[in-house]
Amino acid sequence: MGFSQRMFAPVECVVPYADISPAVACLAEPAGVAVDIIKTANIQLGDTVAVVGPGPIGLMTIPLVLRSGAASVACIGRKHSKRRLELAEELGAHPIDCDGSLVDQKQLHQRFDHVIVTAPVQVIPPALSLLKYGGELTYIGVSTGDSAITFDANGFHFRKLPLRARFD
Repeated sequence: MGFSQRMFAPVECVVPYADISPAVACLAEPAGVAVDIIKTANIQLGDTVAVVGPGPIGLMTIPLVLRSGAASVACIGRKHSKRRLELAEELGAHPIDCDGSLVDQKQLHQRFDHVIVTAPVQVIPPALSLLKYGGELTYIGVSTGDSAITFDANGFHFRKLPLRARFD
């Protein structure tokens, strides 16, 4: 996977395309990841969902969340992602600008049935506090740096929080 004018790749990794521009064709991979995370999250009719990370995959996830029957979706990002948060709102999400701590009680007045994390792995521990009792966190991504995280195991246990990850 990569973006370049030219690159060497094994033939098994090359997917031919026709009748679409390269700009559209390059969206196939992140769109597939967004579909995969939605399948993994198993969103039900009426669920409330927070998408953490308004990058390409997070943004592609928003309409899929809504089409899965969610009652509402929030998209949480940082101030430097202002345009991405505006796009999240255009896609139907409630944008939440959350610089500093992910769990800023002044902005987050609710807990969610599902939290979908498309941000770095270090976001997982604070994202757990965004969940309702029995809520589910789904993570997709690969850390490019330190991938070790810690979280409160008792809080995780007593709130009956599952954690789902998927890699196909």
